[in-house]
Amino acid sequence: MSLRDSYFNGPSGIQQQMDAAFQAGIAYVGAGVQDVSTLDLNHNAGSAFSVGSGQPGKYFTYSSPTAIYAMWISVTGEIAPTVAATLVQVDILSGDSATAVASKIAAAMNGIAGEPFSVVSSADVVTMTNSVAGAAVTAISVGTLGNGCLVNQAVVGVNPTGNYSVLQSALTAAAAQGLTDFRVLVQGTGSGNAVYLRYRNGNNQYLSAFFAGISHALANQNIYDYQCGLTLDISTSSSTNVIFSFHFGSHVRQERVNLEPLTSACFNPNNLGFGSGVLPI
Repeated sequence: MSLRDSYFNGPSGIQQQMDAAFQAGIAYVGAGVQDVSTLDLNHNAGSAFSVGSGQPGKYFTYSSPTAIYAMWISVTGEIAPTVAATLVQVDILSGDSATAVASKIAAAMNGIAGEPFSVVSSADVVTMTNSVAGAAVTAISVGTLGNGCLVNQAVVGVNPTGNYSVLQSALTAAAAQGLTDFRVLVQGTGSGNAVYLRYRNGNNQYLSAFFAGISHALANQNIYDYQCGLTLDISTSSSTNVIFSFHFGSHVRQERVNLEPLTSACFNPNNLGFGSGVLPI
């Protein structure tokens, strides 16, 4: 192998370094895996869930990373059961088909204000997906439904990796404020080589590959480069503080490095909390 080939393809060649930087960028964003659970009503129509007026209604429970819910069924004047969970009433008719029952369960769950999950139904099967990244909990229990109803945890949730939860929380907070243009400072050491990233104030191919990895990870979450500009903050000694400039209402303004101290007017440390700050632009 010649010296020139070693520069490009050797064990420490530029290609290997760029690949490593790209993977470090993907890992910096990370990924979140949520629980996905199903409830199979086993073709039971509405009448199968009736226990009589004044009796505790049949229920099943579903847990997210943030709460436990008990969906209880009222058919003929049943009352709420006693269970340590947030109670969600599902009104059905005794003549409802199993498909109709599943649809009404999904609608009742989706009707919870700020619910940490999304629910769909298909035929007599209800599918629940956590929309909050977090460690898995016991996602679903058949409770007192009986009648051959079955539950299944289709995808077992795991702790999200990288800065997935930080970014998700920041975007949720910005959305609640009605912001379409805002910045998020993610403070973290990351796995990218700090010296390489900061070399020549970020004017290097290693940083480009690192940012390409971040953009790739964001694209997997349907956030594309025209919606998010990236800036490496080199105003402090922290290795990989990245400023994410989100522009959901306008074209992205391209940025590369931030040389200003974080105590400037744009970045108030009091706003940063849990490793990130959401700031309007």
